[in-house]
Amino acid sequence: MDMCLKPDNIVVPDGEAAHCVTDRLYTQAYVLHKMGHLDPALNKCLKAVEADDNRHEAYPLLAAEIYTEKQNLESAYDILCTARQHFPLSHEISKTLGELCDSLGYREDAIALFSEVLSKSPDDIVAAGSLARIYSDAGEFQTAFGVWDDLVKLNRSNPTPYFYAASMFAHFKRNDLAESFLLRAEKTFPDHACPPYLLAAIRQKNVPSHAPIDYVRTLFDQFAGDYDRKLKLLENKGPELVDGMIQRIGIHEESRLAILDAGCGTGLCGTILSPYAASLTGVDLSTEMLEQARARGCYNDIVCDDLIHFSGSTEKLFDLVILSDVLVYFGDLSVVFSSLFRCLASGGHIIFTLEESDSIESQAGYRLDSNGRYRHTKDYILDALRHSGFADPLELERSTLRCEYGEPVGCLVVASGLEEE
Repeated sequence: MDMCLKPDNIVVPDGEAAHCVTDRLYTQAYVLHKMGHLDPALNKCLKAVEADDNRHEAYPLLAAEIYTEKQNLESAYDILCTARQHFPLSHEISKTLGELCDSLGYREDAIALFSEVLSKSPDDIVAAGSLARIYSDAGEFQTAFGVWDDLVKLNRSNPTPYFYAASMFAHFKRNDLAESFLLRAEKTFPDHACPPYLLAAIRQKNVPSHAPIDYVRTLFDQFAGDYDRKLKLLENKGPELVDGMIQRIGIHEESRLAILDAGCGTGLCGTILSPYAASLTGVDLSTEMLEQARARGCYNDIVCDDLIHFSGSTEKLFDLVILSDVLVYFGDLSVVFSSLFRCLASGGHIIFTLEESDSIESQAGYRLDSNGRYRHTKDYILDALRHSGFADPLELERSTLRCEYGEPVGCLVVASGLEEE
């Protein structure tokens, strides 16, 4: 069953004929892009850009996004340089062009673009974060600190800039600067779950067994609108790794399974899972992420709930459960695996990704990093599976999940399951 939207079935509202044609071309390009068909998506999108007469900034932005995914950064740069001439006030074009300039090594141009956005919209978190990262990459931490400091002063009722600043400085091993923002956040937002959680990660004291639900929900609610594009810039391989593992354990498109996409987010795995599914259920904490998943048209059911509560209370049994980049928000895996065991059908399978930790640095079997994500040792993962009733893994492989700050992030991809009764 493949329920996802199809580009040829798009209905565009009536309007002027020329505008209707360009709208249809863009919508088809958008759907093709969501489905992962980059070449036909780019073809449609470029036709829309050519026919549009510079009415919609979204058209060149989509073309640039597709070019970027195809690793053709120069073409993405060129189309946005042209677009910026026609949309000089567009912050989205300026920010995306700034990211491209940074990737291409045009550092001063990137700084100028992000600074220009901030001069007109000084509370723009994306522009501030990008500018601060560029300065941090060059070791100019006090300048980066000033960028974040200006932003938090303008966003006194919004805790997010504090946490973004802390995470960035922690990555660059400037825990002193990271802690300064978290301590300010803790004082300003005493009831917020994030400051003590990230402080525990940085200090490696009083480390909790899992991320607070409010932390995860807030994090992804605020990422939702830009989540897919950001992951593409990070060269995220999660859905691709899941699909490869599905095929390795012998599941095929005629299997027609009841599938649970646990922590489905925006539904990036939905288009991959749909062909294998008789029914596809998506569960996530973030309502904003689920709206993006719903728009893909791949899911029979979409549920806003936390993973442990849903898997421990649902009456439905699933043949396949997918957790792509989800278990990094759990240290202790035993409760998660036990809940999933309960909702897995006889002979069913579970496939998940995890970031791996060295056993020397993780005596408990897992470690909470300063970015708020857990890493686990291979031995701990295997023990947690066995103690929860799962069979030894059918497959386990090491791979690269994504790149972060230009560095590869390694992961384990694991497939396990239940014996046939």
